[in-house]
Order: sequence, then structure tokens, then C-alpha cells
Amino acid sequence: MNHFESNPEESILETLVQRASEGASDAEERIHREFVDRLVRLASQRINQRFQSKIDPEEIVQSVFVSFFQRNATGSFQFEDWNDLWCLLVKITVRKYSTRVSGFMTAKRDISVERPTTTRPEGSSIDLRDSEPTPQEVAIFNESIDQLFDLLSPLQQEIVTLRLQGCSKVEISQKIGRTERTIYRSLNQVQSVFENLQ
Repeated sequence: MNHFESNPEESILETLVQRASEGASDAEERIHREFVDRLVRLASQRINQRFQSKIDPEEIVQSVFVSFFQRNATGSFQFEDWNDLWCLLVKITVRKYSTRVSGFMTAKRDISVERPTTTRPEGSSIDLRDSEPTPQEVAIFNESIDQLFDLLSPLQQEIVTLRLQGCSKVEISQKIGRTERTIYRSLNQVQSVFENLQ
């Protein structure tokens, strides 16, 4: 059964997207409410598992909606149905994930002192839905995340995983028996790969 079959008709979606593009807060909140909790649950199933909450799914999802509403304000989007909108939000989530990983690769940031933060609109009274993503959606999302790592060599994958688990470059060098220069070079290469996906 289509998850969105019980949602308003397509014409109502079109109206909501149009009104949201004009800055109508009730339309933005309606779109946010339809997807936010489900998107967080989807992201949590893989992101927390792989990186032990170093990347906060809720923070990423809130950033997804900020980006969506900003681009929607330019009239960039047209959707045939609610599933089209859902697929776009999932795609933006994957890109946000790659951006966050790329950010952690920079030399000036230390993952070991990172703390997850959750940002929500001030004064928001949004009632989050308790809805689970389908197994197929989880599988597709997981595949998308894995495809990001498939772009990396086995050595780069190992270095990135250790980095996101809180290891310094010196510790990574010691753990895998490679020089610090190799670690720096590999992290710079990873950052370039992920930045090119944006």
C-alpha cells in the first residue's frame, strides 16, 4: 500500500508547495509535519549504526528542510504526487550526509569534541508523526549511503570510519600502520570526492 494514499489529493500538494514557496508558514509546517519524523527514523537506522551518533540524524533532517524551503522559494520544484516529494527529501538527506562527512575531514575540525545538536524552529508547535519508513525505503536509503562509500578505496573507507569514530590523524596512522602524510592525503581526497557530489 502506498504510504501517502491517505494524504490529500495531488492538487492540494501543488497548492501547499506553491504557498510554501510564497513563505506561508502553515504550508511549510504541513509539509514538515508530513515527513520529518519518518525522515529522521530513516536516517537514524543507518547513520547512528555506522558512526555512533557522531552525525546527528535530526540535525541533518532539519537542515534538509531548510534547504528544501529555500530552493522551493525560487520555484525550482514540481511534483506529481507526495512520493515525488518524499524521494526528493531522501535525496537531499543523502547529500547532506555526504556534506557532513566531508566537513569532518577538514584539518581544523576535531571530531572527538563534536557534540550533536538538534535545531528546530523557534516557537514551533509542530506535532511530529509517529510513522515508520517502509523496509524498501530503508533498503534504498542504505544503498545510497553505501554507494557514497563505494566511491572510496578500501584504505579511504577505513580512514574515514576511524576518523568519524573519533580517532585523530595520529591515532589513525598508528592503528593502520600508515604514515600521517598518507592519512592527510587520503582525507583530502575523500573530502574532494564528497564535495563533488554536492
